[in-house]
Amino acid sequence: MNYRSAGISEIKKVSDEFEDYRLGQILYAITNRKPDGVTLKVWLFNISDEDLYTAIERTKLIEKDHGIIK
Repeated sequence: MNYRSAGISEIKKVSDEFEDYRLGQILYAITNRKPDGVTLKVWLFNISDEDLYTAIERTKLIEKDHGIIK
């Protein structure tokens, strides 16, 4: 699987699902899944495409569980 392309595609899909979220809120929700003790800068520079894709998918599940998106 090409996780880079899949991740980009999923972010586009998330923007449709998060109707009330601005782009900054979507990115915040995704980056909020980074491990504790790691700065956002370090996490973004070191995360693999697969792990970022997983973070996006996890964000969708968590936000849906909280009733924020459809």
